Amino acid sequence: MAGGKETPRQKMIGMMYLVLTALLALNVSKDILDAFAVIDKGIKKTTDSFSDKVEGQMAAFENSYQENKEKVEKYYNKAKTVEKDANELINYINIMKAKVISSSLEATPDNYENYIAKNQETGRDTVLGIDPIEKKDDYDSPGYFLLGEDPAKPKDEEHSALALQKKMEAFRDQMISFVQDNPAKVERLKEDFKFEDGTDKSGVKMGWPSLTFYHQTVAATLTMLSKLQADVRTVESDMISHLYSEVDAASYKFNKLVPVVNVKESFLAPGDSFKADIYLAAIDTTKDPVMNVGSTYDEANSTVGGKPLPVEVKKGVGFIRFKTKDVGEKEWKGVIDYKTPTGEMNHYPFEFSYKVSDAGAVISPTKMNVLYRGIENPVSVSVPGVDPDNIELAASSAGFKIKPDPSAPGSYLITPGKQAKGREVSLLVNAKSENKKKKVGEKPFRLKPLPPPTPLFMGKKPTDDVIQLVALKSGDKLFCVLEDFLFDGIKFEVTKFSLSTTRGGDLISYNTRGDRLSGEMKSAIGQMRKNQIITFNNIYAVGPDGVEQKLASLSFKII
Repeated sequence: MAGGKETPRQKMIGMMYLVLTALLALNVSKDILDAFAVIDKGIKKTTDSFSDKVEGQMAAFENSYQENKEKVEKYYNKAKTVEKDANELINYINIMKAKVISSSLEATPDNYENYIAKNQETGRDTVLGIDPIEKKDDYDSPGYFLLGEDPAKPKDEEHSALALQKKMEAFRDQMISFVQDNPAKVERLKEDFKFEDGTDKSGVKMGWPSLTFYHQTVAATLTMLSKLQADVRTVESDMISHLYSEVDAASYKFNKLVPVVNVKESFLAPGDSFKADIYLAAIDTTKDPVMNVGSTYDEANSTVGGKPLPVEVKKGVGFIRFKTKDVGEKEWKGVIDYKTPTGEMNHYPFEFSYKVSDAGAVISPTKMNVLYRGIENPVSVSVPGVDPDNIELAASSAGFKIKPDPSAPGSYLITPGKQAKGREVSLLVNAKSENKKKKVGEKPFRLKPLPPPTPLFMGKKPTDDVIQLVALKSGDKLFCVLEDFLFDGIKFEVTKFSLSTTRGGDLISYNTRGDRLSGEMKSAIGQMRKNQIITFNNIYAVGPDGVEQKLASLSFKII
């Protein structure tokens, strides 16, 4: 209205104009409100797709953690924190949405639990959608519940808009603390979670809560809350993917970094030569670490004491060579000093022992001290002074098939069958002489199932985020491989899987048996376009042990 003095009639006309403007603003068409419902459904499906993807990412993280806890633990713990914080924030917003609905339908937020249910398939909480709400154009209830009586001074109560802003900011700051050394990701997080004050259309200054939720319909309010949940899931997936990549980025570029003492012979006769190789696996032949071996080890100072053993280091490998004297068990302690890629000196203590005796059996696993169920595990056995033909190898419990390896004298192939119980078994060595048997050695081995393989589609893994449209349409089957596994030739076959995507805002799923895409799946893929999300889940595969295992999901954005 114009400035200066106004007559009562002018004031009345101006007031009527304001009321008319407000009424026109309130006249939201049914089509627009229905559009909010469609958009809300689409956002929820995207959020669910990211939830499935996060589950696959965390499954891959879990497998890596179980394989190498020392290397992965730091990043795995951060990923678990990201997952926990994201889930808590998603559930917090779910309660807000339910309270908004309850406020609109029942004029009170107290009955919000009536609008939250557990999804039977995923186990996740879900909230009633927009469609069943009668008054989708309700402007009053959402704003009053989220902001209070005065939008200029929004209330700071549990599940209010201001409380949500604080929780979103806390989540953002926690995520930033995990990527402080990555300015680009820090800036991206700040941009994605920006809660700035501003002015409304009439030029009134407002904070983010009021700018976002004041004078919004219940349909628009619920859609905005769903959008914030999608933002949280997107950042969660990105953070977990980043932390998974940091496992190798912060390491020595090796698959594994552990001190290894490779004793050539643990049981020796007087006058025999003791031989042992000490190295970091995998070794760096371009840089020699410092290795020291003695009879004691000072953990506080990372030094060895007592009479030292000579260690010659060449191309990253330490060699110990000396003549043995007295009969009995000998114990040694040592430390490997190695400089990290950042210049920090790390210390890796180790210890080893050997026995000097007139005779004894040496049982050496060809791969490691683990026997995998359902496959042939190579093991070599030797007894000083005893012909390999006079050595007998047995297991301490039933269910193990043991046969000599014809390609290598003194070697055996051991297959734990379905009857093999427990988590450990001992291999027993007997030496035969003149129709007599004498136990000369025993070594415990861990029993483990084959680890789950990694699913692949057109070369893409669970840790990949995107797939090209042309590659997607040219693929016709799923593969799975055991990555970084000690044994060669172990094959898994995909037995069944599902394909999920969205079409017209609806989630569409197809199931098939075997490893190949069904006709329905190929038809659905043929209709896909860029920026859609496609997910392969419920992937099962079976290996040589005959055990069917569920694998991580594959979820990609089409580019």
